[in-house]
Amino acid sequence: MEKTRIPTWVLVATALISLLGVFVGVSLYVSPASNLPDIDLAAKGSLFLVQMWAARQVAIAGVMGYGVIRKHQASCAPVFSSIA
Repeated sequence: MEKTRIPTWVLVATALISLLGVFVGVSLYVSPASNLPDIDLAAKGSLFLVQMWAARQVAIAGVMGYGVIRKHQASCAPVFSSIA
């Protein structure tokens, strides 16, 4: 099976989207009131919902980043092994 390389623009775009997802998730978890000023966080269950949304953002970003890094390493392995 032939290994195909991932285009550079896909790596860059995925890295930016993953970093954005991590930053949004962390900021929602750390200070939800500054990111969602119109939401009443004192209402029952609203803070829990925001924290679950933050965890979802971080998880999706982590899976995207991990998948692209693994695919990139697998597609570049023959190149690096021929150099050594």
